[in-house]
Amino acid sequence: MTLREKILLGSMGVAIVGAGIQYALDLMLSADISQKETDTLQQARSVSGEVSAALQSLSISEGQRYILAAALRPASRNPFQLPDANLPNTRIAQPSDLSGMAYSGYIQVGKTALAIIGGLEYGVGDTLPNSGDVVRAIRADGVILYSPSRNTEWTLPYTGDDL
Repeated sequence: MTLREKILLGSMGVAIVGAGIQYALDLMLSADISQKETDTLQQARSVSGEVSAALQSLSISEGQRYILAAALRPASRNPFQLPDANLPNTRIAQPSDLSGMAYSGYIQVGKTALAIIGGLEYGVGDTLPNSGDVVRAIRADGVILYSPSRNTEWTLPYTGDDL
């Protein structure tokens, strides 16, 4: 064996021993860290309970109660993810369903689209004020709407004119 090979084997041995020592130290220190994390978590929970009790004891207005309740309510869907364009169980609206709504056009810039319904612009996720329907998808041939009152999805076809 040459001198170069001996040096390489020696430095490899030193690296292995050093890694073993570091691994053993990490195992010993991780037990201390997990105990500190548990203590910190307990402190955070106690502070949270105190703050919650203090908020409940305060006399706040109805508007402030609404804001607090809205802040604590979980989001209904991921706001950064567009709904699927190919929604199952959609149907075409019948003339009796339209109740004065007319899909007269749309504007698309990049991936963002706006539908013109009844002369007003709506985007995906917007709620129509007269019916309470939610815009799920905007296409050139129609707008897919979800009706929470009927729990159904339906398509408002493109009319090309305002009623």
